[in-house]
Amino acid sequence: MRQDGVALFEALAASGLRSIRYAKEAGGFRSIIANDLSRAAVESMKTNIEHNEVSHLISTSENDAT
Repeated sequence: MRQDGVALFEALAASGLRSIRYAKEAGGFRSIIANDLSRAAVESMKTNIEHNEVSHLISTSENDAT
């Protein structure tokens, strides 16, 4: 994990699409945490993150965003 750059927390991430786009297209991120309260959404995120080869940058969280 990079020590420089921006750390991003995405609440209500659903499938993780936005976090994946940030990781692949925006650049400059140290880390991204994609969060959703739904276990099914988090499982979908994990699949999509692996498929898009960005697991080195994005981690998932299954918590309430409030």
